[in-house]
Amino acid sequence: MDFGIHPEFQGKGYGKNLLRYLINNLLQEGFKYLNLAVTKENVKAYNLYKNFPFSVVGEFTVYML
Repeated sequence: MDFGIHPEFQGKGYGKNLLRYLINNLLQEGFKYLNLAVTKENVKAYNLYKNFPFSVVGEFTVYML
């Protein structure tokens, strides 16, 4: 699943609230692990994810045509 916040509404806490809501719902549904991927260039998303107990477990390269 992907999600994003329209640039007009970024920086107002909506992304943090949405991610918190999604994580809580998944945990209530019995999920034990959550994985996410973010590009290094997506600094806003990377900084958002640092507010949560995610750990960096590796890096990978994506090649697109």
